[in-house]
Amino acid sequence: MKIILASKSPRRRELLAHMQVDFEAITSNFDEQLDDTRSPETVAMELALGKALDVAEKYPDALVIGSDTIVTIDGKQLEKARDQQEAHDMLKLLAGKTNLVSTGVAIVRKSDGLQITGVDTTRVMFKPYDEAAVKTYLVTKDWADKAGGYGIQSGAAPLIKEISGHYDTVVGLPTTLLSMMLETAGVVAKPIELTPPVPQNMQYARTKLFIKNREGKKLSVVVEGAPKPGRLAFVMHGLSGRKTEKHIRAMIEAFLENHYTVVSFDTSHTFGESEGTEDYPDATITNYYADLEDVIAWAKEQAWYSEPFVLCGHSLGSISVALFAEKYPERVKALAPISTVVSGHLNVDTYGRETLEKWKKDGIKIMYSRDGKIEKRLKWSHIEDRLKYDLLPKVDRLTMPVILIAGTKDIPTPPVHQQILFDKLPGKKEIHTIAGAEHTFVEPHERAELKKLLKTWIASLD
Repeated sequence: MKIILASKSPRRRELLAHMQVDFEAITSNFDEQLDDTRSPETVAMELALGKALDVAEKYPDALVIGSDTIVTIDGKQLEKARDQQEAHDMLKLLAGKTNLVSTGVAIVRKSDGLQITGVDTTRVMFKPYDEAAVKTYLVTKDWADKAGGYGIQSGAAPLIKEISGHYDTVVGLPTTLLSMMLETAGVVAKPIELTPPVPQNMQYARTKLFIKNREGKKLSVVVEGAPKPGRLAFVMHGLSGRKTEKHIRAMIEAFLENHYTVVSFDTSHTFGESEGTEDYPDATITNYYADLEDVIAWAKEQAWYSEPFVLCGHSLGSISVALFAEKYPERVKALAPISTVVSGHLNVDTYGRETLEKWKKDGIKIMYSRDGKIEKRLKWSHIEDRLKYDLLPKVDRLTMPVILIAGTKDIPTPPVHQQILFDKLPGKKEIHTIAGAEHTFVEPHERAELKKLLKTWIASLD
């Protein structure tokens, strides 16, 4: 199989060669345009895809690899410096701050429509501004043709304090991510380990890629943190949620700050980055749980996977992770079902008789997001499915440590429901309420308390 790297970058060519891949390098003519209105991860993936597609037009049977790197500081995506003065201004802007380097990767084969995308992000912390050091770097011209006006692998290392994440991502090609993507395309390639010229930790390493669930739909999966045996956690969002919601991020950060590898994902029947947004009306506990099983099955094939692991979720995600723990208790180190649905019958009762009767009669219920921007239409079949699930009959299987947290103003999964589950848990357990908090912990201080409670509990697991 012919493999093409759609890049003129000598750094990317060198990294791919070290992965022991036979390839040809062909420069793409794709026009790169940054966009501060969207996330740098999304833009980096789209630019990488654009480069790959441009070359694939001429080589439809080849496997074409595209890549693009974006440096972001204070929400601004930085272009390549056009001259020395612009490079100086960029380095002054970066000084004393942490910038994000996102390198998107795309693999394309036009003949059969194959398209795989992913992105890896590393935090780069610069030292305070030093005029003499910056001038010394600028005269080397190393800044030319580099995103953000610097090259960590060459002369810019003296300006950088440390990095958190994969070094090769900053150089221009995340080989760990690329090896996983190539494997999906049927190509064996080994990631390489480079020694960075600056201190490195992996606490905030972040890789996003797309896998397929049992229905063939793409799921957006993010892997964060440093791989350590015994420190793996899966975090799952609730109904109509996504992995980027602020209360979900609070949960993820609690694990990251305890040096865990954290896997989060968007289900296929929600409003995140996965395929199937149009299928939200058919969202059920059944398909949420199936996506969880599929993500864990995918993770099991990765080098960083370890058992037992911790499961954490919110609302519908909570009952999903708890159902998994009941089915496979030996694989679960600990369980954190936040604002969990305990029983379909208990939860459905919170809607009220009139609402349920109208929902059943109409066959669908129309709801809106808090900001009113998203219309959420959910079929009555969701309720029929929810009534099938109940954690209480097999609660004796939840022998691992469990923490329950809910807000005092939580309506769909109120503290009284959490107490019912708590009282029946057979093992080490904790229960907490957050005063004034609603179901999704809307206020910053509520999320801060959620994170603190969860972080303390995670630390106690060691």
